[in-house]
Amino acid sequence: MKGSTMKTYKVLTINPGSTSTKIALFENETCLYSKNVAHDASELAKYNKISDQLPYRRNMILDLLEEADISLED
Repeated sequence: MKGSTMKTYKVLTINPGSTSTKIALFENETCLYSKNVAHDASELAKYNKISDQLPYRRNMILDLLEEADISLED
């Protein structure tokens, strides 16, 4: 397609597992950032259900993105 430009998409993926959280940032099909964080069992034991871990995991993800100088606004 002459003259057409491909739209650029950024996608943040989050995969919360039972003992870890994996996150990755893609621009189209290119991985820009990837991190797998293993969680201490004693920390996770503080929560009755996985859904109770949301604030803990959310803050951890936001801290990782900040350390990597990745803005959610992008």
